[in-house]
Amino acid sequence: TISAVLWVWAFLLFSRPSVHAVAATPDRHYKTLGVPKSADEAELKRAHRKMCLKYHPDKNRDDPKKAETKFKEVQEAYEVLKDPQKRQVYDTYGEQGLDG
Repeated sequence: TISAVLWVWAFLLFSRPSVHAVAATPDRHYKTLGVPKSADEAELKRAHRKMCLKYHPDKNRDDPKKAETKFKEVQEAYEVLKDPQKRQVYDTYGEQGLDG
């Protein structure tokens, strides 16, 4: 019936996650550095230094590939969060906002 079709259509339309809601809640870079979203420049710098020392490939000879991957993630996170414009785009649109 028409009401069943409309119900299914409405269910599918409203049950999909909002692209904006998903994109507006980025946190990977904050988690990578171990800082809250409210972190200021000094906190970011301290966290970056701490994580660089922890994951530097020369300090992790047991698993240098994993350390290199983590080190690159730390670098990427810091490059985004230290720049106020990039950080605002990231906070608003997530990583997709930084592509392009």
